[in-house]
Amino acid sequence: MEPPQEDATRDDIIDSYIKTLAQVVGSEEEARMKIYSVSTQHYYAFGALVSEELSYKIKDLSGVRWVLPDSYLDVKNKDYGGEPFINGQAVPYDPKYHE
Repeated sequence: MEPPQEDATRDDIIDSYIKTLAQVVGSEEEARMKIYSVSTQHYYAFGALVSEELSYKIKDLSGVRWVLPDSYLDVKNKDYGGEPFINGQAVPYDPKYHE
């Protein structure tokens, strides 16, 4: 994703991810349930479980820099990296997610 405005809060950044994904999945609630990871610090991105067809639609949205297939940063622990997003909510921020 394009970097947010300097004064954007973590919640603002996450909301922009939800709104972006909602454009292709139909609703913000559905988008929340598809997102599994967000990054709101050193890079700006989110991970979501979507079909390959939807990934092409996401790639064409304003503010989206690129779309990459899923890959684990830590295969042993099945960790995608970033800040976990569980049941439609981001977990409280912890610097360990960006180590």
